[in-house]
Amino acid sequence: MEKSMISIILKRLMFEHGIKPMELARRTKVPQPTVHRIVSGNCQNPHQGSLAALAQYFNISVAQLKGFEPIPGITTESVQGLKKIPIISFQEAAVWPTIMDDYKPIHTLFTEGNVSAKAFALLLNDNAMFPLFSEGSKIVIDPEKTPKNRSYVLVLIHNQQNVIFRQLITEGEKPYLKSLSPDLQFQPLFLKEQDRILGVLTEARKSYDE
Repeated sequence: MEKSMISIILKRLMFEHGIKPMELARRTKVPQPTVHRIVSGNCQNPHQGSLAALAQYFNISVAQLKGFEPIPGITTESVQGLKKIPIISFQEAAVWPTIMDDYKPIHTLFTEGNVSAKAFALLLNDNAMFPLFSEGSKIVIDPEKTPKNRSYVLVLIHNQQNVIFRQLITEGEKPYLKSLSPDLQFQPLFLKEQDRILGVLTEARKSYDE
């Protein structure tokens, strides 16, 4: 997902600055084939140096170029196909429906995913779901999405008042939450009536240069 967002945002910036890929390559000293691949969305893992040079030319950060942070003057509506959602804490996720209308996010990210207006993002704070989701990954959660067997879900554990991210298993008599980590000894956690599924994973990202 990230590569196409870079492509869309970069195209928008080039349009607003009236610059073509060939000229952008010349001015940034990024090889023209590299610029072309990034603009077309065919570069799966752009080199950090190339992204830094492109971001510097447009006077933005690499995080903004990737869509992790907003760009002043470029709204969700002006970047076709993207939606801007807030990055919140696990504690805020527990009460999200009650605070979302007045919430003023410090950090946001752009997503192409088909998510509802209630969607939010989190920064994973442990390795319970490693290796598929490692600590530091950004996950997009949609409270309006219906959980299914083997969905990845965010859950409020009532008796601990703790919010955790796990895989939901509904096979058998009673649904339970499963950790993926082979290194951490997590026992299956059976859901109780008081526990509440806060939302379902729609997208996950990991930035290896952060």
